[in-house]
Amino acid sequence: MEERELVKRAKAGDENSFEILLKKHKRKIYNTAYKILHNRDDAMDITMETFFIAYTRLTTLKNATKFGSWLIGIARNLSLMRLRSKVTEISIEDPAVVKTLSVPFNEDITKVELRRILKKEIERLPHKYREAFIMREVKGYPYGKIARELGITQSNAKVRVSRAKALLRIRLARSI
Repeated sequence: MEERELVKRAKAGDENSFEILLKKHKRKIYNTAYKILHNRDDAMDITMETFFIAYTRLTTLKNATKFGSWLIGIARNLSLMRLRSKVTEISIEDPAVVKTLSVPFNEDITKVELRRILKKEIERLPHKYREAFIMREVKGYPYGKIARELGITQSNAKVRVSRAKALLRIRLARSI
């Protein structure tokens, strides 16, 4: 049976059709989450969460032929949200962080306050810059891996990280 027909039946409430769709896409969804999170348990959690969201929001899918890419989009967004939530602690004592941002820190600001400001400013970065910055500066990924995971060229990955750093320098200079 064609995927479009399975989606149509699943939308009509046929749980068997939805199960067939899940089995067909489970591996792709897991791989998408694993590429971003690099953790099997987290990837499995995201896979299950993706299927739950897909089940509860299946009626919002307008084009049944896009079911697979719709699922991957859900998994990718959930994975990135999980990744961002894990990036809660950035060590301001880490010389690499200080050197990377090249911002003169005001001695009156506490480390806790500085960490809060830095986290807030990273979260405010445009999505494409924030993603690349976190992968490079927090997780330590090489540019080639960032490029593969984001589906961009290596030079574009470098540009995104560089622009993220520039924005952070400007914003931190104003905040500190």
